Formats: sequence, structure tokens, C-alpha cells
Amino acid sequence: MGYIEDVRKVSGSELAFTLLFISGAVCPGMLAIWYFTPDFIEKCGSILLVLLSIALTLPIVTVNAIAIILGVSTHTDDVEFSDIAPWCVAGAACVSLLTIGIPLLVAFMESFVLRTFVWSVLGAELLVFLLCTAAGILGMRVSKSK
Repeated sequence: MGYIEDVRKVSGSELAFTLLFISGAVCPGMLAIWYFTPDFIEKCGSILLVLLSIALTLPIVTVNAIAIILGVSTHTDDVEFSDIAPWCVAGAACVSLLTIGIPLLVAFMESFVLRTFVWSVLGAELLVFLLCTAAGILGMRVSKSK
């Protein structure tokens, strides 16, 4: 009965944050491992596979979270950092799903090698970081002019 009671106590926002984080931090890394080394999945255990996929995508999620927090913090002066940080991390996980997923789709369609895939992910990540930073700077400039 202990697990059932714990599951009943989970709020909707905690469940949404967990699902967004899993979809953005675990799934892209697992798809990349599956595409580039499919025989590795059969050799390793499921816990090792999840840890490895998180290790592959966590640097990208971290950079996206920093970019989103910088962009959001310029717009919100009265909101506490502890209130927006979990949702910025969940948003960063969703953005990392696109940052890795789109180059992985292109790699699948065009038969890229691993090196080309890594360069395309780094280019997509740089583009996302610049767009989030520019949105924060432009938003700050617009809000100060009012």
C-alpha cells in the first residue's frame, strides 16, 4: 500500500515536470544510441542504457535551461527564481528533444555518420542558445521602452 499512497500524493505539476524531463532527457539519447550503435542496446542493461542516454543529453538540457532562464528572467521581475526554475528546466528538456531529434531525423534520412550528427546537434544548440538570448534581450528592450 505504500507505493499506491505515494502515487496518489503526486501533484499534477510534479507529474508533468517528470514526464517532460523524461521525454527530453532520456528519449533523445536513447534514440541516438539506438541509431548509431543498435547492438549496444542488447549488450547493456536497462539502467545503464538510461544513465548513458541521460549523460548524453544532460549537457544540452543544461545549456538550454540556462538560455531559457536568462530569457525569462529579463521579463519577470516580481517572480521568484524557485518558482520558474522547474518549468524552465522542463522547457529546456522539451527544447533539447527538438535540438537532438531534428538532427537525428536528418541523420536517419540522409545516412549521416556520427561526426556529422554531432556537428549538426552543436549547430542546432548554438542556434537555440542565440535565439533564447536574443529573445531575452529584445524582450527586455521592448519592456523598458514602455
